[in-house]
Amino acid sequence: MGKKDDYKKGMADAMEGYTAFGEKQEAAIEYLAEQEGQTADKVKQIGDKVGQVVDYISDQEKVNLYKLNSPIDVADLDDNDQRLLLAILYQLSTQEPPTEAQQGYIRSIQQYLKIPNPQSEVDLAVVENVADISAQKAILQAILEFFRLGSHPETFTDEQENFLNCFQLNLRTRNEISEHINAIVTAVGLSGLTEKYGFNPVIAPSGEDVAEPSVDNEEILDEPIPDISEFEEITLDGIIHITPEEVLSILPQV
Repeated sequence: MGKKDDYKKGMADAMEGYTAFGEKQEAAIEYLAEQEGQTADKVKQIGDKVGQVVDYISDQEKVNLYKLNSPIDVADLDDNDQRLLLAILYQLSTQEPPTEAQQGYIRSIQQYLKIPNPQSEVDLAVVENVADISAQKAILQAILEFFRLGSHPETFTDEQENFLNCFQLNLRTRNEISEHINAIVTAVGLSGLTEKYGFNPVIAPSGEDVAEPSVDNEEILDEPIPDISEFEEITLDGIIHITPEEVLSILPQV
């Protein structure tokens, strides 16, 4: 089977698993609506809450969720584009104090890409010189995820908006990427934006999912983000409250 066929099969398997996950959410919503006697509007609000109860989501369902909503893996970018992505994240972290979640996000991507000495500074406008549209999409998704973890997740500063306009992507594509991010956050919370990088569950003999890190080098993850001045200069080419117990009690066993 060729690489293209493998990709199609993988996406089909992910879609099937994600559909099953959606059915579990619907079952929980219906049950809670019956118990609480809520109106249709309240049922939607319940659904939003159920989507954030992550304890009952299996590791395999998370894999499906992350794969469907991260169409382009940053690990598939060429080395220059990977380094550009990290350089952009570090540069953005100097524009305003990064949140703890944003710092963890940078560490997660850096570990995932196995780049121990990323570039410390970059002209953000260089992103418009990335010729590969798929690479631009992958970089944009990572940037929007980074912004989502910031102190003002629903708004952009003028500086951030100007940077986003450097991408050679239309508004429709940007909205599609935002929908991918919303799908992850709705299902597993903001932590999913960081967890998805390198998430690699191992299916135990008993059938239970056991998640373990997919990267051998754990030193990068354990270290705090270093002072960017320590990095060497590198030039890039071209550049109602619901408890988990309530949900578990009515979900089908898988």
